Amino acid sequence: MAQVRTNVNNICFGVGNVIIDGRTVGAIQGEIVLTETRTVKEIDDVAQYPGQTLKVRMLGRKWFLRLNLYEANLQNLQLALEGDVDGEQSKLVAGGTSSDKYVREHTIEIYGQGADLKNRKFYAYRAVVVEPGEINLFSNEGTRIPITFQLLPVPGVPASSNVFYILDYQE
Repeated sequence: MAQVRTNVNNICFGVGNVIIDGRTVGAIQGEIVLTETRTVKEIDDVAQYPGQTLKVRMLGRKWFLRLNLYEANLQNLQLALEGDVDGEQSKLVAGGTSSDKYVREHTIEIYGQGADLKNRKFYAYRAVVVEPGEINLFSNEGTRIPITFQLLPVPGVPASSNVFYILDYQE
């Protein structure tokens, strides 16, 4: 089995607004990157054609979304660190080592401009934080919070559109 990775850069660029679980969490800094990982198997065990790959079958796909949140408020730190959020005006960020819980699922909406300068919306139905990245907090300049999400499929929705969609629109 082999893994194939595909990257799609600049789905939105410039200043983009990010909404997670219906709450505005600020802007993105830089590009967002959508990565697809495929697991494939070569069908090459046919006696009539020894050593030749006849077909390649896809066994699975995983999607990942990487972005940099530009606002380092405590709510965004909690999101990146998968901590418990203490209300809307959280004044506490706490870290621990508990690993016996399910990872919290989120919905993600990103509004920005596409490559052709049209308005663009990216929407992921189900996402979990899989890599919070390194967070450097600065007092005299903007702070970015890198986050990588794994995008999960929605059961019962057609497989061609059950993970995310990207929509160009005009206002």
